[in-house]
Amino acid sequence: MESYLLHFIRSLSKLIREEQVVFGQISDEEWEIIRPSKLERKHKFLHMIKTAITAKDECNKCSQWKIQSAETWGYVYRTDFNSDPTDVQERKRFTILDIGYWTPQDGFMLTDALFPHARFGFRGTQFIFYSYHNPPWQFVTYNESGSPVISGGVVHDILTELA
Repeated sequence: MESYLLHFIRSLSKLIREEQVVFGQISDEEWEIIRPSKLERKHKFLHMIKTAITAKDECNKCSQWKIQSAETWGYVYRTDFNSDPTDVQERKRFTILDIGYWTPQDGFMLTDALFPHARFGFRGTQFIFYSYHNPPWQFVTYNESGSPVISGGVVHDILTELA
């Protein structure tokens, strides 16, 4: 904390000095026109702090947290699952994905989606759904070949949205 507070104070002092140099060379009216907005000033100040931390801080080398997420859709959760190499529809085990890290210097740096199922179309996973005729939740009808098909209802709407 002492290091970060020191970087904060030094960056604020540097920002004020830079603005005083410009302010000392122009009139008050001109300063009102060209002075940075609060948002611009905030961004510049944060950039100065980050630059100071990057250049001079030693704390970043010892503190890093890895961020992981699990890809679980359509995967087996049981620990006693024995895969059968002859099974065409063998289900995979879930996997842990390294999706980023956090350091004091960089903050959160994500290299993948935090919730991998919510992006990339569920990563191409195909889902098998079973349903039965239960209005208004789902309406099951039969197609030309006699196979049951979910033709409407809340479940159909949700599956359509997910698709």
